[in-house]
Order: sequence, then structure tokens, then C-alpha cells
Amino acid sequence: MFILPYDVIDEITEIIRQENDDRSLYAMSLTSRSMLQLCRRKLFGEMDLLPRSLNDSRVGKLPSYRFFPATSYRRRTVELLAASSPDILANVRRLSITPNKFDEEDRQDTTLCTLLEKFTNLRSLSLVASIMFQYGQQSWTSLPLSYQHSIAQLIHKSPLRSLSFASYTGLSSDILLQLQNLDSLTLRNITFSSQLPAQLPISLVGRSAIAPVQLKELRVTQRIESIMALLNSKSWNGQPIIDPKALRSLIVDPIRENDMTWDPNVFKELSGLKYLVISDNDESRFNYSIDILHNLQTSSLASLFFLRYEIAYSGAP
Repeated sequence: MFILPYDVIDEITEIIRQENDDRSLYAMSLTSRSMLQLCRRKLFGEMDLLPRSLNDSRVGKLPSYRFFPATSYRRRTVELLAASSPDILANVRRLSITPNKFDEEDRQDTTLCTLLEKFTNLRSLSLVASIMFQYGQQSWTSLPLSYQHSIAQLIHKSPLRSLSFASYTGLSSDILLQLQNLDSLTLRNITFSSQLPAQLPISLVGRSAIAPVQLKELRVTQRIESIMALLNSKSWNGQPIIDPKALRSLIVDPIRENDMTWDPNVFKELSGLKYLVISDNDESRFNYSIDILHNLQTSSLASLFFLRYEIAYSGAP
């Protein structure tokens, strides 16, 4: 580990100052600032924000703690970090949020919302349901309204290229409105709400025309009926939220056998699809997947992958 002692740095700057070399001092200042920004970007470029409930000494004794990624930060740590250096969270490019189960005390606590306002330059955002619901689903509407609003604001103010949701039910597809930079969307165990939102995100109020999102890649695990719900979703002015013709890659992981009982006609709208991957497949589902291929009305499909099958494909079905 390389560390330049403070007294050495002090001696160097003092020598330059005594020589009245202001240009060198200024250049050294700019270099130091650049090094600081680069180090911060390397250190905090990725951040997994853990629940407040893990902010005590017992977390180190949990069997699962050793499996937390190296980028994991307890929420209290990030709050102190942001308080000491308010602009440091602008270096974060990939953020994953796993909130704790919201109790009455949490519903009155707005520190998480305040913290989320400091992430201003995200490229990738992952929203995972509370650790209490990771093997089921948590209702999106059960989250405090202040948290829902903060998440919507975070999504719409960030230049996101990748967005991921996991284990939520009742999620409104309007949260994707106007994300023109979005390339990749991942849905794991997600159920969309069939109701239109009561109001638009504040960032979209006053806009009469909303262009469909030009999504390039869609990954869906479990509850794959969410593909149909997403492609059929409309904004308040009747425009589709997602442009199905823009989709180039679709990765489907059914997980359970009954997850394959869905309408293959959904593929008729995907005229620009190039890559189709259906994983967790077995031989009994292969014929069903071939039916999907026949419903895919496109001449641009390049590859079709299964767990135990790979078909190099070109031309219309």
C-alpha cells in the first residue's frame, strides 16, 4: 500500500511557496484535485446501500454477511460520508438499494429521501424489495409515499442506462416514462399495476408529448407475464411507454414450469429483435418455445438460445 506522508507533502508545498512559484502551486493543486476525484470515483463508483437495521455490531455475526459484495455500505455510513463531503455521492455510477421493512418509525424518517437526492450522476440503478420480502413480493404501494416520490425523482433526474427491479408487486410502468437514455431493463419477480397513476411524476408535469422509451435489452425472471403487461402499457395520452420495435435483446428465465403458460403472441410486436434467450428450459418446454419462434414476425433474429439448445438463426420464421 502506497501512502505519501503528510509531512512530505507539506515540505514539498513549502519549498514551492518559498520560491514564489505560484504557477507550480496552482498546477499541483489541480493535480491533487484530479487525483482526489479519480480516487473517489474508483472507491465509490459502485454502491450497494444496505438497510439501517444492519447498522449495528451484530451484522458481522450474521452468516450471510460474508456474502455481501465489497461495494456494500450500511446506510448510516453513507449518511456520515455525505455529511462530511456533500459532493462525494456524485461519483457513484451504480447504485443498488435494499430498504429495510418500513415500520412506523421509518415512515416518519426522511433521511433516506434526503440521501437519495445526493445521487446525481447514476448510470445504473437497482431497486430490490425489503430483505423481509426477497422470497416473495412486496407491494410497491406499501412503501411510504415520500420514498416512492424520491425513487421516481432519482430515476428521472439520472442519466440511467440500466434499471432493475426485484420482488415488487403493483409497480406502475409510468415510472419508466421519458427515460430516453435507458438501454437495459431487468425485472425479477415483478407484477405491474393495471391502474393508471393518480398523478404524474413532478419531472413530467406540463409535458404534452412523451416519446416511448427506446429500450434495447429486456431481462425477465419469474412472472414473465410482466413482459406482456410492459409492452401493452400506455401513458395517460395513449402513447406506449415502451417501443417494442426498438427492442433488440430479450432474455427470459421462467424459473417455474407454470411461468411458461403465457401468450406467445407478445412476440408479434418485436419486429426488431435480434437475440432471444430462454433459459431454465427443459425438453418438455422446447416445443412451446418453438411456437414462440413461429410467432416472432421478424427477419432480423440472429440467435435463439435455450439451456440445452442453441439454434443459429437468420431469416423470417
